[in-house]
Amino acid sequence: MHKINQPLPSKEFTQTWKSAIQHIQKIAGKTNLIWLWKDLYPPFTVHLSFRIGNQLFLVFIETEEMRFNNSKTLFLNITNDANAIPCLMPIIKNGDEYKPELDGWGFKNPITNERVNPLSHVSEQPIIMTNWEHYNFAVDIVKDDLRKDGKIVTSVNVDSRLCPSLWFKDGNDMAWVIIKTIKYPEREAHKPENLELLIKKLSPHGNGYFASVELPQK
Repeated sequence: MHKINQPLPSKEFTQTWKSAIQHIQKIAGKTNLIWLWKDLYPPFTVHLSFRIGNQLFLVFIETEEMRFNNSKTLFLNITNDANAIPCLMPIIKNGDEYKPELDGWGFKNPITNERVNPLSHVSEQPIIMTNWEHYNFAVDIVKDDLRKDGKIVTSVNVDSRLCPSLWFKDGNDMAWVIIKTIKYPEREAHKPENLELLIKKLSPHGNGYFASVELPQK
């Protein structure tokens, strides 16, 4: 179980994060870059993720406020689950602007310390979507539904091994959701074996829900 008490990022980090998105989009140019994760929710383990061709990239933006070593193990576990290229993006403040410390895309591999050029990792080889991608697709579906209902999503777990999957504000009350995926012809996802324990531990903090999301057929 995982209850998130991490404070919201500062205005400075939020601006840094926005500057990183603008930089990546500018460098990508006309490249077919598809954003998969571009929300700033706690816990701040993965700040951005995108796909180019057959490759997935997960980005951690490092600043004085947001140190990579504090999230290194979890970030690398998630990139491994997602079969993604890990990208560490150090950002520095230059006057009133926030710029990557490194040239080009601004990425380096946190394991090898080598520069990362996403385009050099793209190939024509088919790569099967991972369970991590399936899970985050389902999370996006639930997030969108909650927003349409006027709810305020306050935190999202990008790690499918953590429960609950997200927290949201329902009026003056907090609520949480456990999200699982299914594939046709399944009718409903299996609930966690420790569901009763989760309910016991999390119910004092808000109402709980279970969402079963069917993945699209190919």
